[in-house]
Amino acid sequence: MEQWLSQRDRSPAALYNISLVIENTMTFPICATIILPVRFFQPWWLLATVAAIVPLLLARRARRRGRHIATLSVIVQCLAVLAAGAALGRPRIGLSERAARATMILRDTSASTRGQMDILLNLPAEMPCREVHFAETIFRPGRVRRGGLEATRAGPALRLAAAQYDDIAGVVILTDGQFQDTDWPAAAAALGRTGAAVAVVPAESPPPDARIADFSACLAADGAAELKVTVRSNAMQRRTLTIARRNRQAAVLLTRTLEMPAGDAATIRIQDRPPADRAAVYEARLQEPDTFAENDAAVAVVLPARRRVALVSRRNDSLAKQLARNTSLPVEQVSPADLAGRQFRWLDYAAVVEVDSTGMLLSAQQRAGLAEYVRSGGGLVLIGAGPYETYAHRDDPLNRIAALVANPHERRPLKLAVVLDASGSMVRPARSGDGQAGRRARFDIAAEAVSALQRHLTPADALAVIAFSDCAKVVYDSGASRPDFAALRDALARIQPGGPTRVADALRLATDQSPPAGADGLVLLLSDLLTETFDPAPMAERFRLAGYSMAVVATGAGGEPTQQAA
Repeated sequence: MEQWLSQRDRSPAALYNISLVIENTMTFPICATIILPVRFFQPWWLLATVAAIVPLLLARRARRRGRHIATLSVIVQCLAVLAAGAALGRPRIGLSERAARATMILRDTSASTRGQMDILLNLPAEMPCREVHFAETIFRPGRVRRGGLEATRAGPALRLAAAQYDDIAGVVILTDGQFQDTDWPAAAAALGRTGAAVAVVPAESPPPDARIADFSACLAADGAAELKVTVRSNAMQRRTLTIARRNRQAAVLLTRTLEMPAGDAATIRIQDRPPADRAAVYEARLQEPDTFAENDAAVAVVLPARRRVALVSRRNDSLAKQLARNTSLPVEQVSPADLAGRQFRWLDYAAVVEVDSTGMLLSAQQRAGLAEYVRSGGGLVLIGAGPYETYAHRDDPLNRIAALVANPHERRPLKLAVVLDASGSMVRPARSGDGQAGRRARFDIAAEAVSALQRHLTPADALAVIAFSDCAKVVYDSGASRPDFAALRDALARIQPGGPTRVADALRLATDQSPPAGADGLVLLLSDLLTETFDPAPMAERFRLAGYSMAVVATGAGGEPTQQAA
């Protein structure tokens, strides 16, 4: 460059012209790289290319005849013909690599958007899309929904979009914004940090809905039932309201057509005279159900004017007389046989007294009916306890409505180590109480007993299973998590009993680690007790120092001689 300048003019004007040449030479390739390819989907652009020559031919002909046409005019005419042909050729510009990827559409399908999520996006047919629905959880369209539709949790959907940022062109979210999770702002911030293009399509047009906003019933002093119904609507609608009595003396009390302006409410009051000794169940219903049919009906209950008490127990005349004397109310004895095979009307009683020491006097269906009676306004006195045989009984209908629940599972967390005998003697058939040999192997019975621990352990408990024969081995350990009994059953199925019965090593392995603070330690030994000899005194001291208790379950040894019982 210096040599070239030494042979040329070094004036400022010349240097300026050289700089322009260098600048234009360097920027042209950069500009060329960002020009996107244009594709034509119709052949009109070929005809336009040929037609663009016509203005030149006409201008040349005019000059021969002595007419002068400006060069700029001819150029403009040629460009106009080319532009018209390009427009008719349906030009398409190639997109960038990211724009060619699929667009993720997050569609809110929760209950609050019902009737609004049929919005059709005006997207090109050839544009790839990947649609995901979300409500309480996320799922693909057409797949089985594992979560409910009542709640709206946007966090999982937003985190999914952020995780797949490298595979998508952008995100379109169709929602009404009624999110019920608290972590969605953090998920939205994470999506924003990826730099993804996000478009939100709001659902702002809920479908017309008339609903029963309030339905109440109360018993007046003269024995009449006073009913009040309030109906609201978010749009102009005409609906038919029906109020009926649904008990054994069923009757339609009112049928009225309502003209409902948007945002208006209509309140109707009526009276009825139900039977004095029976509960009355009333229903208010809007005919021609709309999109939200579940709010088109409501039920109200009026308890009987003549109050009486139901005594649920085994036959107990003395208790019934004492209860009648203390309450000054008629008492009717109801036995489990009276409840079998029919729908009992608990609502006919002002109160129910149940005498049940175990909570199992009534069947599960009957306990559920009694619980519904309490939720509807009835009174229950439970003398005894609700079901408590297993940990799952905490959720029994009777326990869920009882004021006090006997729960033996309310205890400190337990670190349980099951020491399972997998020696050769456990392959033998177990003996029954009369000494007869059975058909099942002792190990199978012991393994089934280990699986049965599921009914007695809580999520706060820890479980480890140690199998032993000639050596001890941990076959399952839940660690700090709740016991997984499916994994436990798989581990037990892989054990092949055989070999000697050296229980001491297994007991030492079970007590290697003390229980965590606040938990109790228990070692449960399942064996036929045909164990090899060991010194029990040092083992007992080891248990005391480690903080473990011990329980032993013998599996059908049937009186066979043992070398030493553990």
